[in-house]
Amino acid sequence: AKEKLPIASLTKLMTALVVLDTYDLSKKVTISSVAMAQEGEQGVLKLGETLTVKDLLYITLMESSNRSAYALSEVVGPEAFINIMNAYALNMGLKNTRFQDASGLDQRSYSTAEDLVILSSYLFENYPLFREISGLKEYSVYMSDGSLHHVLVNTNKMLGQEAVISGKTGFTEKALGCFMTITYSPVKGHYMVSVVLGSGDRFGDMQKLIDWVSSAYTFTF
Repeated sequence: AKEKLPIASLTKLMTALVVLDTYDLSKKVTISSVAMAQEGEQGVLKLGETLTVKDLLYITLMESSNRSAYALSEVVGPEAFINIMNAYALNMGLKNTRFQDASGLDQRSYSTAEDLVILSSYLFENYPLFREISGLKEYSVYMSDGSLHHVLVNTNKMLGQEAVISGKTGFTEKALGCFMTITYSPVKGHYMVSVVLGSGDRFGDMQKLIDWVSSAYTFTF
């Protein structure tokens, strides 16, 4: 739980926290050439198009778009945004966490399963929009003229299974599979945050973890 490891797109959990806490969600953001140069085509973004911060947040959390995460950081400037991310981590007591970018592509970023549980719990408990976004299987994003931009499909394939109501995926070649889920027990009346890092089978390992906790601690779903 305390081992420092690269966390890939679980970095976007802190990106979301900074945006939710400090941004005007209705602010319009124009997609820059630098944002478009980020690895990965998730989000189906185009150079020069304009979307709201809220739209980009949906794209960042649901489709794990590196381009949308970078575009969000450009609102205040990428370097300033990273400084805010790390200041938040320090203030939250995440002593084994350090961020180098807003997307998770930078392999120098790291955290621990323990710190990510704290971060995920804080987001889930205090930000209703995070709960909404992270719990959606699909969501339609529209342009300002009312035309459909595209339909987002959540990368969290376990949503709705085994009482999974929220989560975030991540993957890079160095970090391997990373996965955070939040499960809710209506019987017990509480939720559980689970984190898998450095996995060759993040969905399979998460299933094993949830099954183990359910068996060992009678966490009845």
